[in-house]
Amino acid sequence: MARKRPLRKTPGEEAPEKEAPEVTFQSKNGNLLWYSSTQDRGGRARVENIVRMTPGPTRYATSRVDDIKSSFQLFLPESIVEIIMEMTNLEGRRVFADTWKALDQPKKNKNVSLMSTLHKDAAVRTAEHRKPHIILDYNRNKGGVDCLDKAAVALGDLYRKHPVLYNSSIVCSFEPKVIYRMRQTDPEVVTALTHRPWSMSRRGDGTPHFASPWKHQWMTLLDILLDWAHHHLLWKLCGISAFLIQKDFVSPDYVQYWAKRGVQVVAWTVNKDVEKQYYQEVLQVNYITDSLVEDCEPHY
Repeated sequence: MARKRPLRKTPGEEAPEKEAPEVTFQSKNGNLLWYSSTQDRGGRARVENIVRMTPGPTRYATSRVDDIKSSFQLFLPESIVEIIMEMTNLEGRRVFADTWKALDQPKKNKNVSLMSTLHKDAAVRTAEHRKPHIILDYNRNKGGVDCLDKAAVALGDLYRKHPVLYNSSIVCSFEPKVIYRMRQTDPEVVTALTHRPWSMSRRGDGTPHFASPWKHQWMTLLDILLDWAHHHLLWKLCGISAFLIQKDFVSPDYVQYWAKRGVQVVAWTVNKDVEKQYYQEVLQVNYITDSLVEDCEPHY
């Protein structure tokens, strides 16, 4: 039997790089196992799981979206608004019986039904033009609506006063409007959107926010729409450089998804040492933590 002669390396030829050994990380409860490389599970993908659409916003969407409000109008057209009002009336009649006054499309000079989980009656304050307490309390505490624009203006002034911030800081927010206004105020500021999927319908530990199945289903629907908007529309509309996502939703495919769009992924909040190694060495992404020296309780 002839013996194979060893291959000789020609001058100038580099030796092939050795593949790094695969690293695995197991969760504390032993239910999850992370791999440092994509696992080939074999078989063909099912037809219904193959996405044949070109990724990104459609021409229809981009031609009809000018701001945050118009982007959500793509998901909530008049037909959906009518369904919401119909379901609201059904729930109202179930809870309040004959005392419920049916809602219709808002029009000027018409009676308005006010609902509140804080106020138990229709008390009216005589000192301020006989306005209901529910309206006065709302106007006094709404804050966030007007403060979004004020925050963008204040941050813009801060960056102009301290130019060093341009290279040493990033503006991130759960509110897309803050990032949108910030980019309008100063396009040179580095910005990022912060997001936790299912935040409207569920708490960080997975338990539902609402005991009512009706409310939970509607919030779940809004969560789906909000998540789609973050990943296909709002990131481009706001012009972000990074996307801050809750750590449990980060994977190699997820990092690759944003890398193709020129956006860096930042995981939050990574408080376990084994998780820090996984995000830093395997996924090679930045992370936010509550402590650099010891393990902490998970933060959602």
